[in-house]
Amino acid sequence: MAQNSIEKLHIHTSGGRTRSVVNLARPGGQGDAAFTYADGETADGAITAVPTLATDGYKNFGLNKTLHAVFSNDSTGATHTFAIWGYHSFAQKWARLNIISQADGTDGANAALAITVPNDIDVYLTIPIEGIERIYVQKTDTNNIASSKALYCYLGVNTI
Repeated sequence: MAQNSIEKLHIHTSGGRTRSVVNLARPGGQGDAAFTYADGETADGAITAVPTLATDGYKNFGLNKTLHAVFSNDSTGATHTFAIWGYHSFAQKWARLNIISQADGTDGANAALAITVPNDIDVYLTIPIEGIERIYVQKTDTNNIASSKALYCYLGVNTI
């Protein structure tokens, strides 16, 4: 079928769309955790460090619009909390993600996103991240992790 002159001149500029969720820990892969917090490691009974370097965390593959986060508490014996950070190169700064609970922001809530993951529970979130270049997850509690157990954070992105 012949193309008309408009079709011949069209140049794709979107950078591509990812309707399926792309795993940030291994783009093209499945099941890889972006962050693991385990018994006897730095995060056991301690808050993990805030991001400081432009290379911390994971690149927002294709500058997608939506972050999919799954936090899995593998019977660690405690509830754990997390913060999500975003990086912008224009400011060369990391900042905690804030969520306005209504799309128009009329309720006035603009609080730092805090994720609570109870013992032996998985928590799934979708978070708007349009324009954010890198993502980092910080464990913000001081609860111990039971022997041979771990917390897992899976991160994925897409344009929808």
